[in-house]
Amino acid sequence: MAFETPSRLAVNGRVDPMLAHAHAIEEAAAQLTPLSHSASRLVELNSSPSVSITDVAGVIVNDQVLTASLLREANSAASAATDPISTVDVAVVRLGMSRVMTLALRLSLSREMSGPLPQYELGEGHLGLVSVVGSIAAELVREQAKVPMRPELTTAALLRDIGMLVLARFLDGPPQVLLEVVRGEGASLADGERMVLDANHGEAGGLLCQTWRLPETVRLGVQYHHDPFECPDPIAHGVFLADTIAHHVAVRTGGTWSHSTPDDDVVAASAEAIAFDLSRLDGVVDATIARFSSRDTGLSLS
Repeated sequence: MAFETPSRLAVNGRVDPMLAHAHAIEEAAAQLTPLSHSASRLVELNSSPSVSITDVAGVIVNDQVLTASLLREANSAASAATDPISTVDVAVVRLGMSRVMTLALRLSLSREMSGPLPQYELGEGHLGLVSVVGSIAAELVREQAKVPMRPELTTAALLRDIGMLVLARFLDGPPQVLLEVVRGEGASLADGERMVLDANHGEAGGLLCQTWRLPETVRLGVQYHHDPFECPDPIAHGVFLADTIAHHVAVRTGGTWSHSTPDDDVVAASAEAIAFDLSRLDGVVDATIARFSSRDTGLSLS
């Protein structure tokens, strides 16, 4: 399997990686485990303007693992539950549709995210960890940004690196060596991927989101999380800042699961774009660690 030659796929004089490599990326994506029935159905319901709590609960109660995880999440300290929650419908109301969908996607993709990705120097479980930490950080970004952020921000932050599972299939042998060389010379991960493969993991992840028929805002957040100023929706800034917070969590806890260091100037500009107060960054990192610790993720920061 190889990328197509993009020379004939220019749009307004610029090659669009989403078009140039769609076929190869879709073939690689087809080899991933499909989304579970529950996750797929919740995605469909999320896009319906007339979805009801009863509809959502009806999907969840038929999935024992999702039901148990949902009730644990709803009863966690981070959910501010004052009375024990024992029914799915109340749990859905407590958490909200976006957080429910994020939980369903995390469970559905847990096997894919649990393995190592040596092409990106990520060990066992590291992709899942960086994804979950980023999703929790996105909750705090949404709470504190003065520019309104869509509830799908947490889902987009969870899935922001899912394209690595696709591009890793193209990074054996010489491409892997070349990526290491260009990164060693100072290129960012996303820029290095483009130099070697003509597409980065955000763009591959955006195609996955389309394949799974996720909301368009989720696709935008995933595709542009390394290029937030190229995105027409502020969700990309939210995902980029959530990724930045996750990096700081890794540094704070001594973790080796952060795969790239954000550029301080871009972070400052992105924070300004959504009116997020960077002077509170240390506190947000602390709050992210606290929320992570309060939830039953089965993962460890160390």
